[in-house]
Amino acid sequence: NSTISIWDLGGQKQYREKFLEQRKIYLYNVDLLFYVIDVQDSERITESIEMFKKIIDSLLELEEFPPIVVCLNKYDPDIQKSKEIKNNIKTLNQEINKISEGFFVKIFETSIFDHWSLVTAYSFGLSQLSPNRELFENQLKHFAKKINSDAILLLNENGIILSNFSKTGISEKVFEISAPHFQTLYKTFKEFKLLKQDFLISSGITNKSNNIIFKKIPVEK
Repeated sequence: NSTISIWDLGGQKQYREKFLEQRKIYLYNVDLLFYVIDVQDSERITESIEMFKKIIDSLLELEEFPPIVVCLNKYDPDIQKSKEIKNNIKTLNQEINKISEGFFVKIFETSIFDHWSLVTAYSFGLSQLSPNRELFENQLKHFAKKINSDAILLLNENGIILSNFSKTGISEKVFEISAPHFQTLYKTFKEFKLLKQDFLISSGITNKSNNIIFKKIPVEK
């Protein structure tokens, strides 16, 4: 078990100014940083980018290089096709990547109306803190090669992503979309006490049909 200390910092101007003044307290020895931006607030996009740059500059000053998870939040389903929102997302991605050169940054589009988007971002952040992260990744890579799999997702019973592996960006994106459905299937199997059995889901009956195998794998603690 690990103990995690969390600083939850407000986004109001007075709190941001205090945070920057006392950056040595908040940013020294930081292991992980979440930065949340409201993508619907177009008038403050520039302000959000400027604040992000100040944080990066502070980290450079302190010689701290933690992994950074950026959540482009309030990317709600009903506004995802909005031209304004698409432009905001594009601008934020470009500016964040430019500002954070030299840092490991992962950007997620999140919404409270898309539970899995939050789980994915949170899980990814936590995975960066795991001392077994590289071990998990190497084991999944080896296992994928052994079973000729394009992608593998390792979840715990609460739906938190422990680790994942994918050969291509396409297979990674497919997993991001389909993972919540795998979690729902797992809960269904558990409810009906079917977890002791293996399941095969096929797209057809020919030799070229695509198959998905649900298999319970015992893991020694």
